[in-house]
Amino acid sequence: MIEIVATFLLKSTLLLGLAGAYSRWESRSPAERHAVAFVAILALPLIAVGGLVIRWNIALPEPVPDVLGWASAAVAPAETATRSTWLIIVYLLGLAAFMISSVSELWATSRYARRLAEYRRSHEAVAGHGIRIKVDRCSSPWVYGARRPIIVVPEDFCTWGASRRRDALAHEIAHIRRSDWLSDALARFICNLFWFQPLSWGIRKRMQTLAERACDDFVLRRGADRYEYAETLLDIARHRRRESFKLPGSQHPLTDRIESILNRNAAREPMNANKFATTATLVLLLTCPIACVSVQGPEQPQRGEFRLLPTVRVAPVYPEEAGRQGIEGVVLVEFDITKDGATENIRIVSEEPPNMFADAAMQSAAQWVYPPLEERLQGVRSIIRFEMGDSDGPAPEGYQSQ
Repeated sequence: MIEIVATFLLKSTLLLGLAGAYSRWESRSPAERHAVAFVAILALPLIAVGGLVIRWNIALPEPVPDVLGWASAAVAPAETATRSTWLIIVYLLGLAAFMISSVSELWATSRYARRLAEYRRSHEAVAGHGIRIKVDRCSSPWVYGARRPIIVVPEDFCTWGASRRRDALAHEIAHIRRSDWLSDALARFICNLFWFQPLSWGIRKRMQTLAERACDDFVLRRGADRYEYAETLLDIARHRRRESFKLPGSQHPLTDRIESILNRNAAREPMNANKFATTATLVLLLTCPIACVSVQGPEQPQRGEFRLLPTVRVAPVYPEEAGRQGIEGVVLVEFDITKDGATENIRIVSEEPPNMFADAAMQSAAQWVYPPLEERLQGVRSIIRFEMGDSDGPAPEGYQSQ
């Protein structure tokens, strides 16, 4: 269980680290960087299950030691099961806490939005879009919902200048067109599933910042004056400091937004469906090998293991074909030891070269006899080497954890 969690953290850290680095690439537009960050979070479940569905094993080329063996399946089974059980309990408790927090916040915000009064004045910016406008005592407009979105505006919205109202509504309409509310909700759900991965929360926060900047770019592409729009953001920030009510998640880095707004050379390309599909495909193509790769090095005996030698050791017969060709090799066998000391369920774990020494190794291991044991041992491993000039054959040895 610990190995599974550690492997996921390693692979997800690599993916999210690359996505985080891309999200800081200022030569790309905020909309494009937001899409990469979003798809990277969506790919976390693939990281979690990819290695279980399709595994791409890469063996490290370190030499195998002369004698190597252990009973991995029999290493303190009760202790291992207890440890895994506690890990699962801690994960489920954390998942429950984050899910309850998300659902309760969503329910509270939904209930609050439904009770708000309708904005009595119509506005051409939302006409024909099926978007409702409601009034709140907030300092700046905000959006709630995906299927039937609501734009909530401050109580003094009607006193704002015409251009300021138009730009503010255009910003919120951009959120709706981009489905930012839904993408943030999906990202939060996945972050809840993998709450133990801190980078996922950082990428989600970065998504929120990039979404705001992408909507700012939408407003500027529609012809808004960049200086007036930046002044509007500063006025809203000053008003927000004086108010006591704040919507959860309403804070966004203002300095980066204003610098981007005032930068005439900033990239402001939008993200359409075709570009998003291309971006998602590229990110998933990068994710698949990360999810499926499994690096395997030579396994080593663990601490606390002692040497378990057979009382009867029968050397393997060197295959005639291998002897004529002067071929040497090594076979890793795995077997169970009964209480009487006999070997059972003998199987080949690995063989080099393939299809040359397996039969001889299995026939040899089947004749080994170990001292009587108090309980049956499973998954005992031992390496058998076949070397030219070794008339007595290799000396099989094993290790068993205490």
